[in-house]
Amino acid sequence: MTKIIRYDDRFMAEVLAFRPDVMLMFPMTSVTLAVPYHVFKHLFGTRDFCFRAEGIVDPNSPSSLSNHIEYDRYGATLVDGDIYWGPGSAKLIGDALVARGKLSSPERVRCFGYPRIVRYFGIPPAATAVEPPQSLASRLVASEGCRTVRTRFV
Repeated sequence: MTKIIRYDDRFMAEVLAFRPDVMLMFPMTSVTLAVPYHVFKHLFGTRDFCFRAEGIVDPNSPSSLSNHIEYDRYGATLVDGDIYWGPGSAKLIGDALVARGKLSSPERVRCFGYPRIVRYFGIPPAATAVEPPQSLASRLVASEGCRTVRTRFV
């Protein structure tokens, strides 16, 4: 049986009542988020998997990487596996988590898929990619915060 439980004031009570054996969680990017997972692992022997598909990590920015790995404190045996969108972020963040003692080994890092719009790890565009129409590119450049258009539509 699968159950989706919101992380709110009822989270702890609902998980304790459900007694899961596997948990899929989002990254622990706020202090104290790991605490309940330690309780569940101790009480129920849960296998915990972290789904790290949110946000964009800049491989050239130490602060960007730090934002993905530094906030909460937990040991190398809490998370049984980290799941990523693609090999670039899996390698970068996964290696950093192993180095910080938040994952016990690189074998706990897995990836699937890869968003075709993500080019910051040097993945070449698909052969069928085309530049966006000039009218769309102009609107994108005119929008706040966008200075150049390097995106390709597939």
